[in-house]
Amino acid sequence: LWAVRESDEQAKVSYPVLDVILVKPALVHTPRAWTFKPEGLPEFDAVMRDPLVLDAIEQRGLPERLREGIVMTIRLEVKEVMVDGQWKLERGGRSVVKVISPKLD
Repeated sequence: LWAVRESDEQAKVSYPVLDVILVKPALVHTPRAWTFKPEGLPEFDAVMRDPLVLDAIEQRGLPERLREGIVMTIRLEVKEVMVDGQWKLERGGRSVVKVISPKLD
């Protein structure tokens, strides 16, 4: 009766799209944590993994001047695990998989 079923979900991945303000970029072309702030919520770190952004940093630069208040729309990959009956963010579990805006064409 109390045995854990093998089909019980122990990990999950979601892909939310968020509007954020860029607080701190890592200006290197390798995956590193950037800091973002959604309106009304606390700041969070996520590893930048969008290949277009990483390539732009290495080759030609980003289409923004460095300044306060750069607004971005990003798609995250969020990995969570079940711990003591609650979903917890996996260590290093947030990654930016796509920068939707600003465009990097």
